[in-house]
Amino acid sequence: MILNINASICHSLAFDEDGNYDPYSPTDFYFSVLDEIKTLYNNNKINVLWDKLDDFLLDLDVSKCSEIDKNDIIDIVGKLKTIDKKYDPKGNKPYFKCWVRNVVRDVKDINIKKTERYFGIKIANYCKSNDVSSRWKSTMQNESLSFLKNNEELENDIKKIL
Repeated sequence: MILNINASICHSLAFDEDGNYDPYSPTDFYFSVLDEIKTLYNNNKINVLWDKLDDFLLDLDVSKCSEIDKNDIIDIVGKLKTIDKKYDPKGNKPYFKCWVRNVVRDVKDINIKKTERYFGIKIANYCKSNDVSSRWKSTMQNESLSFLKNNEELENDIKKIL
């Protein structure tokens, strides 16, 4: 799920198998949210965002959701760039490039976390168990929309490099 806070900044939430999301976010996103919360709610605690998000998700009528245009997705993904190196050392590269099998070393935890944010926990676990890393670019390419594929299609893509 991608949160679009304002015209220039977004954040991708990863959900676990139980539907819980990780509220940890990059510092640039965090401070943008705080600015918005101060303006809208005269409050300086980010819990307001998570409370509003919880309410929204509980009330969400999935039957009324529509498919988003791919051009809009491309625009939104570009806003996922972050300068927070602790959150994502390659945060300036939000576009998926390809899958790479690790022969010499194990896949890094930070790579698994980014894979989980974009592709979900099932694909992240699949990559970890098969020692596969996701690679990322700063510019858009056809493969960048791979996160729109279902898990079976993604696993088949990964199997091609194993």
